Amino acid sequence: MKIRLNENGWRLTGCLGDALMRGIFFGVRFTEIDRHHVEDSLSRGAAVGAVWHGRCLPLAFRFREYGAAAMVSRHTDGEIMARILRRQGNLSVRGSTSRGGRKALGEMVRLVKAGHPAVLTPDGPQGPRFKAQSGVIALSRKTGVPIVPAGVSADRACVFSSWDRFQLPLPLSRCVILYGEPIHASPDPADHEFDRRRLEFHLNRLTRMADRMTGQDPKNGPGPPEEPDFGAAF
Repeated sequence: MKIRLNENGWRLTGCLGDALMRGIFFGVRFTEIDRHHVEDSLSRGAAVGAVWHGRCLPLAFRFREYGAAAMVSRHTDGEIMARILRRQGNLSVRGSTSRGGRKALGEMVRLVKAGHPAVLTPDGPQGPRFKAQSGVIALSRKTGVPIVPAGVSADRACVFSSWDRFQLPLPLSRCVILYGEPIHASPDPADHEFDRRRLEFHLNRLTRMADRMTGQDPKNGPGPPEEPDFGAAF
């Protein structure tokens, strides 16, 4: 059902959403590993962060007020997220793979080139889960800015029955964010599929590692399936 609000209503939605996020993460203990990968990229001008859709909330909370750009859908849930992002000092670009994707990618390219960090969920907004789409690779190739993949997990969380098995950390839980080495997309469009598979491989690897660190059983839990070890190929 489409929600119809005036501007004051949407502003209130953003305020309430921001307050809700702060309440959810009050008392959550964060462990961030290899965050220097992000800081090093930011020190050189910008960074493109990538995390699976169902694990994005803790990362968004940790990087609030960074002036980061995020792509959100044109649906009502996207408007809610856009208002929360603005309240937190970040930016939103409206679009998805199904609606307005080309225009949204162009706007993301402009913002990254202007020095804004970006955060994308390669399997969003509708899946399939743990399967990377091509937008984040295209953004990296067009801007020359590397992608920093991240795996996120909480030891106690509410897992929704949505397509992405969205994970919401519970109060006083321990949340792990594990950052991987930056991935530099090839400037040659012919390498696009290889780069997409490489990003998918490392996002799944980092997410499984974060699950193990928080005691989540990857065989029984909502995490990505085990994949062949491609070794030095990726």
